[in-house]
Amino acid sequence: MSSPWKHRVRLTAFDAVWATIVSTWATTNDEVLAWCSGAETPVPAATVAAWSDDELVDAYGLFDGDQLIAYGEVWVDHDEAETELARIIVSPGRRGAGVGRALTRMLADRAAATYVDVYLRVRPGNEVAVRCYGAAGFTRLTTSDEQRLNVGQPAVYVWMRYDETAATGLTTVSD
Repeated sequence: MSSPWKHRVRLTAFDAVWATIVSTWATTNDEVLAWCSGAETPVPAATVAAWSDDELVDAYGLFDGDQLIAYGEVWVDHDEAETELARIIVSPGRRGAGVGRALTRMLADRAAATYVDVYLRVRPGNEVAVRCYGAAGFTRLTTSDEQRLNVGQPAVYVWMRYDETAATGLTTVSD
């Protein structure tokens, strides 16, 4: 059965005025760490707003009608000819309903239009995110690939790569 909200959602380039809303969605140290590896809880709105100032970051808000329900970014790496999804978060009241999966798939499709190699990383133990990203078409890399990608990282991550044929039962809507 399809959720009625899936027909109403739209992906929109992020406007910094929405940072005040997004900054309230991660309320514990563990949530902030899982979302953005931040050290401050909650993440200041000015920090969220500044993320989209980077010319290699494309930030987006997912809306259901006029309500902002999720946030995520596409990081572009021209040197490696790849993109990475990052800082994906869903409004607390909308979690568990497939919003994260829909946002992830929309971001991945958008990222794949720039470079076919689309990655994301997840903190170990964040099984909810791993399942979400798997349902959106991401598969985990081999242990050796993860070890290679984790060199120089501030933490050890689980790395996943987008394979649009792996997505399960999902349609996308974006403008």
